Amino acid sequence: MVSSFCSKDLSTYLGFLLILYALTIYPIIGTLSGHEFPGGPIFGVAPCPVCIFTFDIFMMTRRRIPVYIFVFPLIWSILGIYAAIRMNVFADLVMAFAGVIGTLYITVNNRNVKRLEKAEQRS
Repeated sequence: MVSSFCSKDLSTYLGFLLILYALTIYPIIGTLSGHEFPGGPIFGVAPCPVCIFTFDIFMMTRRRIPVYIFVFPLIWSILGIYAAIRMNVFADLVMAFAGVIGTLYITVNNRNVKRLEKAEQRS
C-alpha cells in the first residue's frame, strides 16, 4: 500500500516541498504582502493553499487519478493567476506552477499505470 502512494523520485520530493510551501511559506508571504495573520489566506481556510496541497498529494500517488477529480483544482490554479496579478496575492503564483506541473505528472502517471495494467492483464 505504501508503494502505491509514495516513492523516492522527483515528484515525491517536489510534492513534499510544495506541501511545506502551502502549510508554512504561503502564510508568511501573505503576511509580508500586507495581509494580517490570521486574517490572510491560510491553509484550511483559503482555497488557494488547499489547491496547492491537493496537487502535491496527486503528485505523490502512484495510482490513476480520474480527470473529474483533478479538473477542479486545475481550473482553480488557472484562476489563481488572475488573483496573483490583480489582487497582489503573489503567493498564488506557485499555485499556477503546481497546477501545471501536477497536471503534467498526472497525465504521465495515468499513462504509465494504464500501460502497467495492460501488461499485467496479458501475463
